[in-house]
Amino acid sequence: MINEKLSLTCDLLLSHQQIACCQSYSGIPHHGKNMLIYNNKETQQKPLQLTGHHNEISAMTFGKRNNPVFLCSASSDYIILWDIEACQKRTEEGKPAVGIVIGTLLGNVVHLSFCFSDERVAACSGTTLYVFSPKRQEIICTLKSHLGPLTSAEFCPWNASILVSTSEDRTFK
Repeated sequence: MINEKLSLTCDLLLSHQQIACCQSYSGIPHHGKNMLIYNNKETQQKPLQLTGHHNEISAMTFGKRNNPVFLCSASSDYIILWDIEACQKRTEEGKPAVGIVIGTLLGNVVHLSFCFSDERVAACSGTTLYVFSPKRQEIICTLKSHLGPLTSAEFCPWNASILVSTSEDRTFK
């Protein structure tokens, strides 16, 4: 059985943007450059607002692990890694939530994905696939073999060294 727990009205058309959802949280862009993170278990709780991007958010994804819960967000200026519980704690203390910039100026990032250990993040921008190390805040590798713009990329669940990408060129790599 499927039950509706939370219904939101967005201020922007999100039909071509990657939004984020995991077991504990749901996230959507808010006013283009900010994000609202909703607690899926306590739907009456005020959403966590995250700010840090200067351009409109184009993609978001939660990590695969439950502790800590990571969120990665992208715009054409930054890719930012957020520790959701740490951000929630900071806002409860009256401090601003902060994330860690792990990538800059990659263009229009259309898709993000974590590997199952949250040790790598893939970002699709144009015909380039970037793989990041969130811990070291650096690009591990850059893959360029598609002829058209990338549409998505996912890590293999049983082998984090395998990454499958799809493109508008109608190929999987």
